[in-house]
Amino acid sequence: MELIFCTTNSQKFAKGHAVCKEYGINLTQKIVEIDEIQSEDVIRVAQDKAKNAYALVRRPVVVSDDAWEISGLRGFPGTYAKSINTWFTVDDYLRLTRPLTDKRIIFVQSLVYQDDKSSKLFVKKIEGTLLDKARGNKNLPPIQQIVSLDASGKSIAQIIGNNTHYTGKEPLAIWEDFAKWYKKQGKS
Repeated sequence: MELIFCTTNSQKFAKGHAVCKEYGINLTQKIVEIDEIQSEDVIRVAQDKAKNAYALVRRPVVVSDDAWEISGLRGFPGTYAKSINTWFTVDDYLRLTRPLTDKRIIFVQSLVYQDDKSSKLFVKKIEGTLLDKARGNKNLPPIQQIVSLDASGKSIAQIIGNNTHYTGKEPLAIWEDFAKWYKKQGKS
């Protein structure tokens, strides 16, 4: 059975597809234009996106939304990270974050399954560290060049390099939680 992941983000799809394949779930990507609500609550954004995606596709769907919360900046940029990454350069981020004493950043992932009868939410929070200088592939979003999500101290951009998606284990955990739940439901 095919399950549709509504996303325009090839990195997100690659992560989801890789994990779902291990669980025998045929995840396919569907690119649909979904007007996202403006909210600082990543869960609210993802749940609304799932309802809208289901209304467009009329088949069971999965959607995701992420937020980057810099502790020293009271959660900025949060759900607006994608937009901020189009405006800010790496140097802009560094000027803003270098003086901070609290260098924690929380990567909040939300994943929502939606069908005609129900909705199921999955959330993971991964704590990382802001780096003092950019590292790795300069073609990746600025925030990925200054954030480390693991003990290696490498930026996401260093780990990704020229690959298509982040290969760290923790960011895949939300997909593993989803795939286990989905299999238990007998949906695949």
